Amino acid sequence: MKAAIVGAGVGGLTTAAHLAKMGVDVDVYDMGAFAGGKMYKYTNNEGLTWDTGPTLISLPDQIKKTFSELNLNPPELLTLNEGSHLLFADGTDWHLPIGKDSLISYFKKKDYLLSQQLNTSLKIAKSIFEFADNFIFNEEPPTVLSLGLKSMASGVVFQHPKTMLRVYSQVIDSLFTNNNMREFFYHFASYIGVQPSVAPGAILSIAHVELGSDIVFPKGGIYSIAKSLYDAAIKYNANFSYQTKVTKAIPLGNEFKNRGWQLYFQRDKHEETKKYDILISNGDPYVASQNWIESEFINKLLNNKLTNKLLRPSESQFVILFDWKDHTEISHHTKIFPKSWNQSFYEVGVELKIPEDPCIYLVWPHATDKNISPRILFISAMAPNLASGHSWDEKSSLIYTNKILDICRKRINLSFNGEVFKTISPLELHERTQSLMGGIYSATSAQFRPMSFHFSGESKVESLFFVGAGIHPGAGVTMVMKSSERIIKRIQKKYKLG
Repeated sequence: MKAAIVGAGVGGLTTAAHLAKMGVDVDVYDMGAFAGGKMYKYTNNEGLTWDTGPTLISLPDQIKKTFSELNLNPPELLTLNEGSHLLFADGTDWHLPIGKDSLISYFKKKDYLLSQQLNTSLKIAKSIFEFADNFIFNEEPPTVLSLGLKSMASGVVFQHPKTMLRVYSQVIDSLFTNNNMREFFYHFASYIGVQPSVAPGAILSIAHVELGSDIVFPKGGIYSIAKSLYDAAIKYNANFSYQTKVTKAIPLGNEFKNRGWQLYFQRDKHEETKKYDILISNGDPYVASQNWIESEFINKLLNNKLTNKLLRPSESQFVILFDWKDHTEISHHTKIFPKSWNQSFYEVGVELKIPEDPCIYLVWPHATDKNISPRILFISAMAPNLASGHSWDEKSSLIYTNKILDICRKRINLSFNGEVFKTISPLELHERTQSLMGGIYSATSAQFRPMSFHFSGESKVESLFFVGAGIHPGAGVTMVMKSSERIIKRIQKKYKLG
């Protein structure tokens, strides 16, 4: 059996390694210079390397599980000395410890009522996450009806009706009286690309992942995860073609009873074609349907979802890779909150403009892994997707870069003696990863939706599958691995693979 995988992100790499291990003849195509997708790396002339993409890893047991199944030695996962350093507009400064018990103890010393409210919220979050893990993540994406039936059958809707039946902002406002904690919890809605006022209350489960479970960092940097998966795929004889653009994939025969796929691609300025039994897309399904999958059914299905205003491209990010030559000790993960997170996200996600007061993330991996140079600093800020019409030329990128650095200097009182090695705009993100309009996620909900609205990895078209961040059960390294795990099991069962 021959399988083509288009896209060498974490989803494509995980799928390639598993299928190759089962004896499938696997070819992986990617437009980039090497594997990784959004989990990428950039190296300067001195050999300093900045990893991009995810900055931390939650739910590390999934990493261990995937590596074990591939007969790989698991990466050394380092525990952070603290979860996040949060800086709020009113001057409040929180250094969050890792783990629920430590977190509750931390806030007991500051505000007993807040610690009790946080304890209650994390208990609810854990309950909803466990429900999702048992009934949703490994199944097909739920409809409103199926989600309702499953939640009632499990009892979670009766245990937490005010959470399951309301929008997220209402849930948070009812749980907390502290405005800063509300702002902190509001920002979890951005993980699925929506405003708190339209997100389902059930996304409170994200708080369990972020605050109630282990948060780790792989020794050597985030990119080491992609490198290990790539090495596993090579070990099992998968083939990789980089700087290769897939131009079209045509089903052979009837879409629903086809005999495989004819794949066309450009490599070294030459057009080539090859036939495959199964086709797996690791990338934004909406971009794939618009650009290269010639399936009338899939194209109609996805385009309808985008044009009926249920979905829209997600927000993006603007990234600064900074060479911090005169560095100062800071936390691994620092978040600078704007005066109003809701307002900033509205400007970015709805008005599609550069926010006046963006939420900013600073990642200094040397705080956890002393083998990584202290000069490596990763800074990202909210940014509108390409639907904004923003040019992201050199001048506009420089203006936003200076604005972000000025906010960091004022809010953290840091000197940034060094230089910007590189900036990554939504335009570059779109061009390099083929993300929808440069969004950091796939298409996202534009109105109240159930817990998961991602596209199913198992399409209705014969022998066509999807994996990756835009696919159920969602984004993040471990969830992407779960999306691959679901599809691998279905392919294995359908084609009776060993």
